Amino acid sequence: MPFVEDTKVKGGIFILYGMWGVGKTMMLAAFAQVVEEITGKKTMMADWERGRSVIPPGIPIVPWVPETEKMNEVLKKMEPVDPMDQMQVQVSDFKAGDFGALGVDTLGSMMDLVMRSIVQKDRSEDKRTKRTRVRTIGGRTIIQPDEADYGFAIFNFEEFLVPLWGEVDKGKFILLLAHDKLGEKRDEMDNIVEQIGGPEIVGFKLTKTAPKIATMTLRMRVVRDMTKNPHEVYRVLDSDTNGLYFAKDRTTTLPRTLKIEVPQLEGRSAEEHKKEILKKYAAVWRRVFKGIGAIKEGEGDGK
Repeated sequence: MPFVEDTKVKGGIFILYGMWGVGKTMMLAAFAQVVEEITGKKTMMADWERGRSVIPPGIPIVPWVPETEKMNEVLKKMEPVDPMDQMQVQVSDFKAGDFGALGVDTLGSMMDLVMRSIVQKDRSEDKRTKRTRVRTIGGRTIIQPDEADYGFAIFNFEEFLVPLWGEVDKGKFILLLAHDKLGEKRDEMDNIVEQIGGPEIVGFKLTKTAPKIATMTLRMRVVRDMTKNPHEVYRVLDSDTNGLYFAKDRTTTLPRTLKIEVPQLEGRSAEEHKKEILKKYAAVWRRVFKGIGAIKEGEGDGK
């Protein structure tokens, strides 16, 4: 009998993106619950957006918050910390810790700080490389990044991803949250030559290409059924490109559009409401993990 290699990976990188308030952080909470069921380990949450306050008590998440300043032992004073360094520190702390997964909330907030750091760095500037400076009504000067800055940001993002793939090969899971963004590419005359919706990271190129590195890229959105009385509100996960917005399920686990019926708050306490939402979201993640072989058939029906 010929040897057949099992090509299903046990870990994976997932990108989940959507508008503000759609429920991405609660999806991260449910993700952490299922990861603990599978691995017995907690999820490290890199909280670049200070969103951990919405995580219900008892969720197996360990928050990690980037430092903004630290003590210079030579000068004996506090100094700013470079976000580019913190981006790599989060990866090192994740690798060093006994975690089953890493959640990043959000990619856009992380890369915005990185870009601000890049444009503040000194470099020789002539007419060809000089950055554009814009003065606001309040008198603040904003430095506009140029192509070289975006290129450096892309390089840093790739440096962030490479070691994470090594952790995926060890059976760990990565969930990258992002807001949605309609990216535009313009020509020299400022005409739009290409548009695509995707996760907000930084610049058109990353919005377009970053999802290609993921095992699964899902867009989360809110749908309201106005034909019902009272109106029903539910969540939808797109796992395939819908109009301008990119999505991709490389595991072919989910349908192109998955409707998640979210229970209404009426008649429930806020805590009970969150528990019901978590059950719905956890069922989705169990389905995903079965698709990549992390949960065997007949297992993972929840606790």
